Amino acid sequence: TYVSAELIKVLDEIYNSATPWSLMAKGKATIDAITNEIKEKREAAIADVINILDAKFQALTGLSSYGALQANQQQQITAMFDVLKSKAQSERYIGNLIAMNNQVTDTYNKCLDSINHWIEEKQKAQEEEARKKAQQPNGGGQTTTQPNTPHVIHKVVSKQKAMSVTFDKPVLETKEDVEKYVDALKTQLMQYIEQNNNIMLN
Repeated sequence: TYVSAELIKVLDEIYNSATPWSLMAKGKATIDAITNEIKEKREAAIADVINILDAKFQALTGLSSYGALQANQQQQITAMFDVLKSKAQSERYIGNLIAMNNQVTDTYNKCLDSINHWIEEKQKAQEEEARKKAQQPNGGGQTTTQPNTPHVIHKVVSKQKAMSVTFDKPVLETKEDVEKYVDALKTQLMQYIEQNNNIMLN
């Protein structure tokens, strides 16, 4: 599938020749050329997967919410990407490497979900701790009524989720359609922001 048609044609001609034994040198040279072509395309496919993995990983680690995670939680994120990188580097088949792009995206989205879950748990714990401190008596025997507001760590919404808008038409046909769609998209994005979410753009 991934070999140039010219090289396949040469092999077919040798295979169908009345005197294939006289074309063995040409056949070996063609097979060598095919081998090299497959090797180069496999290496290019591996590089593509690695580049996507690195870009997605950098996007995650650049989040302020990632920096707020515990060390073991960050290690779980790193481990998921290391597993995929190792798998890509050892994968023999070009088709499987191309298909890995979807797996990278799935892993990226799962990591975003995990980060959001961990951040939500952390903020709940901080709010509970602040509430308990507010109920403790101070030096004068009085209880503090106003708890310290914990620092808000923003959760993250993926671009795919944020930009997916429910619209009453499957096709934008007029300027009015575009304006309505943009208004719907703006409304949805503003709702995410008002809910203390950051929106990924990559």
